[in-house]
Amino acid sequence: MKASTILLGIFSSLVIAAPTTPADSNLVERLSILAPVCQGTPVCCSSDILPGVVSSNCVAPVTPPITTLGFQAACLLDGNRIARCCTISAAGLAILCKAPGT
Repeated sequence: MKASTILLGIFSSLVIAAPTTPADSNLVERLSILAPVCQGTPVCCSSDILPGVVSSNCVAPVTPPITTLGFQAACLLDGNRIARCCTISAAGLAILCKAPGT
């Protein structure tokens, strides 16, 4: 009886001490909903003129992005473009752009 109580106590402490954060948080971020990760307008751009500032030849994704990974895949399928979240986008130029999740 005492042995089963001791074993129950040991196993309970192991369960409580288990980590609660995912091992690969980067994967969780890529599969997360895009809205909290992408601050700005999601666009697919052919290149960065000034990284983090200006991107060129930007268009809206062909399919509305839901996840970060889906957004990146849609841009790659649309002419090998790069996924960017931009503050201002007009006439093919996008200003203040960042990669989703950064």
